[in-house]
Amino acid sequence: MTTRICIVSDDVERRAAFKAMLAHLPNVAIVGEIGESTALRLLVPLAPNLILLDATTPGLNPITMLQILLNTPVIVLAATASQNEQQLFQELGARAVVPPNQFDRLTSILGSMVGEAEQHGNTPLRPHQPRRRWADNVSTVLTRH
Repeated sequence: MTTRICIVSDDVERRAAFKAMLAHLPNVAIVGEIGESTALRLLVPLAPNLILLDATTPGLNPITMLQILLNTPVIVLAATASQNEQQLFQELGARAVVPPNQFDRLTSILGSMVGEAEQHGNTPLRPHQPRRRWADNVSTVLTRH
């Protein structure tokens, strides 16, 4: 199974760096790069099974994103090295939280997650906690506003 990854970040250089990291992993396909606050609307048709979420993207609230992206594993690229921020993201279901001074860990985190999927009979990656389908929540949120 190929792990379908979407990168959500407004920083073009950061997206390029993440793509370069991902290029070395087997069975990985980047299905989208989103650099804007309308990320939720764009994620639904891409159907990724892993999202790299840059918490510094303007107009994008990572807390709201984590609350909506319920059944898709998310790796949050944190804005700060704050333990409180990291703990909050993990409590909201982030599969991993990577502070800015440790982005070099991203390759090993992704490699272990992709390897985990392959070891379990190529089943899709699982979120940190069992939750409802995120696409249903996106539709609900988008129709309310």
